[in-house]
Amino acid sequence: MVLSIDTEEGIGFEYDWIINVWGEPNESFRILNQKVVHKGDNSYDVFTIELANGQSKKIIFDISKFFGKKNLFTRK
Repeated sequence: MVLSIDTEEGIGFEYDWIINVWGEPNESFRILNQKVVHKGDNSYDVFTIELANGQSKKIIFDISKFFGKKNLFTRK
């Protein structure tokens, strides 16, 4: 589960995590697909990536805690 304050921060975390695990985009992998899936009260961000060797991986983030939320505090 991604624990973030808002959608913007959560999306940043997802991309940072993918890069930290799989390497640089367009070198080590490329994103084939990204979609939000809702099941019951939960929301998931589902990525399908293709590694440099042609292997596909599905990555699923539980985004229920932050999906659709905005941070009302001003960031400076």
